[in-house]
Parts: sequence; C-alpha cells; structure tokens
Amino acid sequence: MCQLCETISAKGKSYLDAISKNLAEDLEKLPTSTGAGPFISNSEKIELAFPIFEPKAAYSSPIRYFQKTTVDGVDLPCIWTHRSTRAFGFSGKDLVVLSKFPKKGVTEGLHSFVFLKIPIEKIKSSYTRAVATFTFSGILNASDLKTGNVRDVAVSFTFTGRKQQSLSRKDVHRSTLIGEVYGAGAEDRLASSDMAGYVITVPHFSPHPYILNICKELGFASRYALTDKSNDFVRMHLGLSLFL
Repeated sequence: MCQLCETISAKGKSYLDAISKNLAEDLEKLPTSTGAGPFISNSEKIELAFPIFEPKAAYSSPIRYFQKTTVDGVDLPCIWTHRSTRAFGFSGKDLVVLSKFPKKGVTEGLHSFVFLKIPIEKIKSSYTRAVATFTFSGILNASDLKTGNVRDVAVSFTFTGRKQQSLSRKDVHRSTLIGEVYGAGAEDRLASSDMAGYVITVPHFSPHPYILNICKELGFASRYALTDKSNDFVRMHLGLSLFL
C-alpha cells in the first residue's frame, strides 16, 4: 500500500463515494448501450475501493488524452469526453484497468466499458532514467457484460510515466515540438484543455480528477504537487525501487 492508498482510506470518502456512484450509473446504462464495445470484465465485482491513476499522453488534449490500450486488436478510444476515463489502480496483488467511454451524441449510452484484473506478477515493469513503464500483452478470460458470454480476450497496453515536465500556456505556443506531435491548430486544442495554466509535456500518470479535486484535503498543496508524486506511488505498487 502506498501513501496515497493510506490517505484515501483515511480521508478520501468523498472520492470513494463519487467514483462508486459514477461506476454504478455506468453499469445501469450497459443493457441499453449500443456502442461498438467491447463491454467486458473478468472480475466478479466491478468496484473501486482504492485510488486510480490515468495514464495520460504528452501534451494531453481532448483529441489525444490517454495512452493506448488495445482489445482484440482494436484500439480503445484515447479522446477525452465527459465521464470518460482510462485508468489503473492496485487491489491486493492485482492491477485493475478501467476504460470507459460514453457514446458520442447519446447521453444515456456507452461506447465501451472494460474492467479487468491482471495479476501483478504478469505485468512487465521497469524504471530507467526516471521513466516508469509497465506493460501487458496476453489473453484474459472475460465475460461480455451485455450477453453474459465468456470468451478469451486479447489485451495489450504499455503505460509510461515520467517525472513531470511542464510548459506555461505561453511557452506552449512557442514550442516547435507540439506542432510535430499534433499538427496544425494544436495550440488552440491544447489551450482549451489546459485549465491549470500549464501543459505537461511528457507521458505521465495522474490521479483521477475526483482525487485531484480533493488534493488539499489529502494533504497536498496543489493538483500539480499530487500528480508529481504519482510516479512514486505507482513504482511502490510495482516493486520498482524508489532510490534509482
């Protein structure tokens, strides 16, 4: 258990209540959802009683927000929309991965919903030059949440977290790299997603927004300060040395 897990357990009731309510509302929508899917889980219970982290892309923007996850050879959405998330957390000896996205233009339905538990022993992880990386590529036996059918599902992802490096909004406009990453009009798209006055320029792990919203209640000076510690929290769960 990392420091954030302990703090959430002691002071994070508002986060735990909010994330549980959010999940329950999504599960209620599953029977009538007409999105492309998948809608799968390999867990007896779909619940989050622990902090979760979002693996975000460098220069996160609404069109390229989350790091990639693939199910049965198909990339799950990486965009940001209201109530969407791609996140992971740690429950006992398992890594839990959640990926959920509402169906565009249909407020009551879901495009996809994935909730998977993977034994940490099956995760390949490393920490080199201040970069934490963990990856999984394999077959999981999972249930279709709409039909109840059980099948083998091919899942792969590589999540990378670097120590935060950020640019102010003004400096983003001056950056040549951002144009290479996102192409024409990138500055406008980034500016619209940058609510804190800065943009993190590297792939990174960030606590779920429900956790960031109560950062001061949890003892952190700011959302940025809490995000800055995320690499250490994740490394502790993966057994990666904090002294490298």
